[in-house]
Amino acid sequence: MQDFLGYVKKGDFRIYVCASCKKKIWPPFKYCPKCLSEARLLKIDGNGVLLEFTFSHLKNIVGVFGIVEIRGIRLVGSIFGGPLRQGMRVKMIKCGINSNGSPFYHFEKTNNKT
Repeated sequence: MQDFLGYVKKGDFRIYVCASCKKKIWPPFKYCPKCLSEARLLKIDGNGVLLEFTFSHLKNIVGVFGIVEIRGIRLVGSIFGGPLRQGMRVKMIKCGINSNGSPFYHFEKTNNKT
């Protein structure tokens, strides 16, 4: 997990993929839960589909948040651009670690159609 977080801290999103059976492993873990082989971190392009979204008006947490599917994994992140709709294409524009030590993901709408 520390390797994964190290990449995210640098703004570089990667996922673990099993070296043996090629299964994508999410949440991140160094060993495959299917075949128990070691996994390696692979860079992915960050293009995905917005599955769901909601608006937050809470103090200090204002914005649009959504669930995005990228290559079979699902992430919760901030969504920028609009108008928004379920099924629209988005791209990860930023990732990192926030002040409380948790990863964050930012996405924006793309012009690609689904």
